[in-house]
Parts: sequence; C-alpha cells; structure tokens
Amino acid sequence: MCIQESDEVNPVAAGKRDKTVDPRYWMEIEAELEVETVPKDGFIPELRTNWYAIFKDKKSGKPVNVTGEVVYRDVRTKSGKAFVIAFISPDTLEKLTGKEEPNERDVESVALVVAGNGIIHTGKHAEGLQKATEKEESKWWTSDKYEKMPGLIMAKSKTPFSLLWTDRYPVENSESAAKP
Repeated sequence: MCIQESDEVNPVAAGKRDKTVDPRYWMEIEAELEVETVPKDGFIPELRTNWYAIFKDKKSGKPVNVTGEVVYRDVRTKSGKAFVIAFISPDTLEKLTGKEEPNERDVESVALVVAGNGIIHTGKHAEGLQKATEKEESKWWTSDKYEKMPGLIMAKSKTPFSLLWTDRYPVENSESAAKP
C-alpha cells in the first residue's frame, strides 16, 4: 500500500479574469491487489474497498479513524493484479493535522479491507483480503478504541483527479460516485 501527497491541481481555463489559487495538498492512498477470480471471464463484477486511516487529532491529541468506501465494477483481473485508489481532501488533512502541508508521516497507519463476489477467499488468499501499513495482526480498524470519522476517505471520482489515470484504476460503481 502506498501513501503520498499529491500536488495541487491547476487546470487552465479561460475567463474574464484570472483567479489566484493557493496550492492544496491531497493525500493519495493506492493499493496493488493480487487477484484471482472464480469467474473465468477475467472480471470481478463488484469489488468493495473499505479504507481506514489513523491520524492524531490536533485538537484532542487522540488518534481518530478516518474511513471511506469505494465500490468498483467489472474489475479486470487478467494480469493477476488490480490497482485501487482513494483520497483524503486538503480540508480534512488540515483540520486533523493542523498543517497546511501535511505528509505521509502524519498518518499513523492505513488499512484496506476488500470484499466482492467472485473473489477467492481460501488458501493463500484467506488472509489477503485485508492489509495495513502498521499493526496488521491487531486489526485496529475493527476496534472501538478510536473515534470513527466516516466518509472522509473519498473515491477518485469525487476529487479533481477524477479524469486522470483512467486506464490504471477500475471504473467506480455509481454507488461510490454518489457518496461524499
């Protein structure tokens, strides 16, 4: 799993006046999945990804669990790999960290849990449907000891990056596109 900040997005548009833009920093979370499917057509009909990230809240000083869900459709698996991605907005990052320019060190851990019809759940894949950058064996994302902040990890379609890298990532289900 890879976490990185993304530079600001500055599209060029013509208009009556120029507008100044302050650079904003998005956090990108990407995971490469090894996939084997039951269907022989080489596609997973629906892949549900639940993302979790632990930040230390600047106000309370306590860790909080920021969450989000992205649902993909017709995930191509012929190569044995699939990439999935999610983002955390600049406003959420600044609110949690107190920094205008946060970075990956501000995240204590990130986890991803994957589910879907047609995914093989046995053998070497029995434990492979969840992954975390830290303390995976504790399954911290299921714990009630962290305050949960749902919906703050966003689908790519809800960001300024929605039109980028379309061949790298599966198409999001309209269910994901409708979620905040």
